[in-house]
Amino acid sequence: MYTIGEQLKEQQDKHGYSDAALSRMAGISVNTLKSVFKSEPQVRMSSYVSVAHVFDKKLVVRLG
Repeated sequence: MYTIGEQLKEQQDKHGYSDAALSRMAGISVNTLKSVFKSEPQVRMSSYVSVAHVFDKKLVVRLG
């Protein structure tokens, strides 16, 4: 199973966006984008949503 960050990184690769371009489109810093890709615990859900929105994707979160 892929993490959310891995899935978003896959979308970035599929679309051919650089880190700088994707972070600009998502409205987050490049450092935050890299943290999103690593699914680091301090990343806010809004950052994941911002990146997913660039790819016109919805996030589904399963708890438990």
